[in-house]
Amino acid sequence: MRSKRVLSLSLILALLIIVPNLSQGQTEQKSIDDNIKALENRDVEIRKAAVVALGKSSDIRAVNPLIKALNDSDAGVRKEAVTALGKAGGAIGMGPITQALQEDDNVKVRMEAAKTLGNLNDSRAIEPLIQALKDDESDVREWAVLSLVKMENISIDPLIKALADDDSAVRWQSAAVLGLINNTRAVDPLVQALDDGSSDVRQWAAIALGQIGDRRAVEPLMQVIKDENTSARRGAALAISEIEGTRAVDLLILSLNDSDSSLRAGAVWSLGVLNDSIAVEPLIQALHDEDRGVRAEAAAALGEIADPRALDPLLQAFKDNNTGIQDEAARALAKVDPEGTFEIMVQALNDEDINVRKAAIRVLGDTGDVKARRPLIQAMGPNSDRDVISSLAEALKKLPRR
Repeated sequence: MRSKRVLSLSLILALLIIVPNLSQGQTEQKSIDDNIKALENRDVEIRKAAVVALGKSSDIRAVNPLIKALNDSDAGVRKEAVTALGKAGGAIGMGPITQALQEDDNVKVRMEAAKTLGNLNDSRAIEPLIQALKDDESDVREWAVLSLVKMENISIDPLIKALADDDSAVRWQSAAVLGLINNTRAVDPLVQALDDGSSDVRQWAAIALGQIGDRRAVEPLMQVIKDENTSARRGAALAISEIEGTRAVDLLILSLNDSDSSLRAGAVWSLGVLNDSIAVEPLIQALHDEDRGVRAEAAAALGEIADPRALDPLLQAFKDNNTGIQDEAARALAKVDPEGTFEIMVQALNDEDINVRKAAIRVLGDTGDVKARRPLIQAMGPNSDRDVISSLAEALKKLPRR
């Protein structure tokens, strides 16, 4: 009798556990069915809420309805469907989410697709994300970058391969991502990219090498400081500074004695970018370089550093026979001593050298200061050279009348 009572009690306890679970399962089934049905509702907010709920369910039955929701007429529903599919579908959702990244006409949907692919951490997502680096919208490109960095363990080799892509936008952004990933395996491919035909690629390859910080890159970067493109040169100069620290200035100063004038000019320019007062005396010496390009860059660099020691040497450079050097020296003087330079330029309007007078005229016109009108008008004498008069007229056009 007692054993029957124990058996009955066990049966009751089992039923108490099983029946609620059956009821819960039936409720969940009904909830999923209701949400799937709600995807057909005319109300956008109801469809959106249904998509979110299906994503939270992480139920495999929600996958196909969510894939269908990627074609919803409302971009907000499609965006939520991408997120939900990433949660509920996992690897099954890769294809549809990739398609949304490549084909959806709404930027927010493509952004969400790029973000979701990064969360899935699937190697199949790498190539679509690399191609998304040339998306027209910067927000989409930014999420593609973030996802590629997030998946660095599986993205580095495809990114290295992408440095040879036909599209320069893909190449330079792949270089940028490799810099963020900061893996020395990318050093040699990035060094090769320093010779790319696109200045954007050369610039970002240099920046990436600076971020990685491997000293193997220093010598190739020294060649880039003589690049014809300013952005590429700047990238190389900053990269050398990142890698070598304070030693970068010493390295560039040594290059001022190189037989290659383009390297000397690049080194001078780079010293201006790094803006270290240690370089002032070597740059003053470079004002006497045999190459006028180096002299012009030296004047510009001294202007960037704006050290008072450069004032007298720049005054001498202002009287150089080359107009380009005169202009750079004048601009540099204005940075070193703005007030004093104005008076110097006014005095130079009476200089015996016509090129010095014309340079002073250009500088005063570029100030945009109404105070320059009077001395410029006074310089317009009856016996003035035709070129001087023309320069005066152009300068006066740049100045306010009162």
